[in-house]
Amino acid sequence: METAWIHMENLIFSTQLGVSIEEKKIGQNIHLSLSIQIPYENTFDQLSNTLDYGEIYSFLSKKISQLNEAHLLEYFVEQILMDLKINFQKIQRAKIKVTKEFVPIKNFQGKIRIEAEKSFLSNNFLNLDK
Repeated sequence: METAWIHMENLIFSTQLGVSIEEKKIGQNIHLSLSIQIPYENTFDQLSNTLDYGEIYSFLSKKISQLNEAHLLEYFVEQILMDLKINFQKIQRAKIKVTKEFVPIKNFQGKIRIEAEKSFLSNNFLNLDK
């Protein structure tokens, strides 16, 4: 089966993500990039045979709002990846990058980014029907 990657890059969301009081009080923008692998044979130029980017963006907006006050980036990306497959059955694999530009560490200059990847093929995904 042929596959394709869809990349949604540098999406910006406002959150209170983080452990420190400063992050919770002030909030910050995060930059999120998501790559998803899907089958693409026989799409017949029909949106119903692929994934709607608008629906994925709406999912991300809603999920990030639910995770608004999460403490850890690791937990944040884990929850997004798990719920992606539940909501979009065509996804075979997903990669996510989340970058925080505000890090309340004395004299820290730079950014923090986490990257995570999950395969949803065969036994690599928890079967919730059991």
